[in-house]
Amino acid sequence: MITEYRVEGDRVVTIERVETLDDYSAAVQTHVDAVARKRRYENGFALAGYATDPNAAYADDAQSFINWRSAVWVTAFDALDAVKSGAIPQPTIPELIAMLPASPWPS
Repeated sequence: MITEYRVEGDRVVTIERVETLDDYSAAVQTHVDAVARKRRYENGFALAGYATDPNAAYADDAQSFINWRSAVWVTAFDALDAVKSGAIPQPTIPELIAMLPASPWPS
């Protein structure tokens, strides 16, 4: 469940809603970008862009990241397919993030 707040007149209204595919997708992308930032890259797209860099360290970072990112999205979509089929209950966003493969680098 996602809790949102909206102002109606002079009061704040709390709205709880079930996560949508867009919510999950945004959360996974935020997670992917956060991992890239921990390696001092602007985001995941920037890190992946170093895949053919002549600097071997950057190219290695990029390839490790690309492999991990692919596994992350496969895992996320597999989990959401399992929800659609009724195989597993719908996870919260933190639960979905916890299901994803660990970063290719130590924390």
